[in-house]
Amino acid sequence: MIKEIWRYVGVAVLIFTVYACNDDDNDIVHDIEPGTFQVTVSGDVEAEFEGSAMFSEYEHMETGEQFFILGFSSTTETEMFNMWLARTGMFPGDDTFDIQQLNFEEFEEEEWYFQAEEFVNFSIKQVNQEYEMYFSESGTITLEMTGDNTVTGEFDFSATGFLFEIENGEAKNEEFNEDELEVNFSGSFNAMPGEVPIPEF
Repeated sequence: MIKEIWRYVGVAVLIFTVYACNDDDNDIVHDIEPGTFQVTVSGDVEAEFEGSAMFSEYEHMETGEQFFILGFSSTTETEMFNMWLARTGMFPGDDTFDIQQLNFEEFEEEEWYFQAEEFVNFSIKQVNQEYEMYFSESGTITLEMTGDNTVTGEFDFSATGFLFEIENGEAKNEEFNEDELEVNFSGSFNAMPGEVPIPEF
């Protein structure tokens, strides 16, 4: 399963990065520039990221089921960080919502963005050939739709992470590293509408 995860995520990250690099400049809204996000990671990993933020509303081609997704992407010369927050249904309105546990062991049974009525999160960080993958545990997210069709908000949630390495295009470890990373994500965003590339597993 691990080979499939990084292969699909790699495609999504590439598309997201290309899109982000072509964003136009915008005025400041809600103290955060439209189309951007910022997040602080604490716990077993300490880091800060900022970059592009988008949201989309999709309909499953086979079942017709709808889902709402936020996508965040940060790219520097040395690392890439991508985060997705999704829930079943269309934009849920201005309110505070739970972020629930995302069970990676059930990815092959059901698309990850349909696992909960509230939000779930999947994140990945890449430094050279090392990857950190994170799955939400619990927390909250607050959303507000602004008049200029952006979605602003903030989130705070815990997540469990795992390490794995890529060598010559293949995952070196077939299963997730047994040493779990316990972290917390806290941040804010001002997302613009766009086609969020979705990692499929």
